[in-house]
Amino acid sequence: MADRLVLASTSRYRAEVLASAGYSFDVEAPEIDERAFDDRFESWGPQRYVMELATAKAEAVARRLVGDGPELSQRQLVLGCDQIAVLGGDDRPTLLHKPGSAERAVAQLMEMSGRTHRLMNAFVLVDASDGERWSEIDVHHVTMRSYTVGEACEYVDRFEPLDCAGSYRIEDDADLLDRVEGEHRSGVIGLSIPSVARLLDAAGSGSSIPRS
Repeated sequence: MADRLVLASTSRYRAEVLASAGYSFDVEAPEIDERAFDDRFESWGPQRYVMELATAKAEAVARRLVGDGPELSQRQLVLGCDQIAVLGGDDRPTLLHKPGSAERAVAQLMEMSGRTHRLMNAFVLVDASDGERWSEIDVHHVTMRSYTVGEACEYVDRFEPLDCAGSYRIEDDADLLDRVEGEHRSGVIGLSIPSVARLLDAAGSGSSIPRS
């Protein structure tokens, strides 16, 4: 019997990327309070922070799949993901949240104008039956060109990136980015296909997940 892949995310962008790679999967909302982790960012640092969030999402869905019912008849692998935008170095990093409002989105974009920030992704794959897990961090360095407040406002009005870390989407038809350095473009969107492939291989399911 083929393994079942479950994406622990409500992000349509991640679902679109995973589907575009041909994977067959189901989606389950992790239902965790991400902002409850905010006060630990300073002590944990960016990499541990994003990894803890991705782990919490994967494990929340894995626990729900197992529940109090009978033993799982099919191996179920839960993929938890999280992405953060970080401005500044490891000595004084600033976490850029999903803005939630147009005003905050414009303010974030102006903070990043002419500067380089990091997009950090954490991916955690959990076997729901026994809790075994595999994880990976994916980092992209994104340099924004220098732009005006008017340009930032125009972008936010047109694309409404209010649910995106850093207040932008690379797939938007906008001229805000100067340079992107990282393994694969999919990582900037929030789900690195090479990372997912490596995790599935590590779990012994690289050829067991149905693909179209």
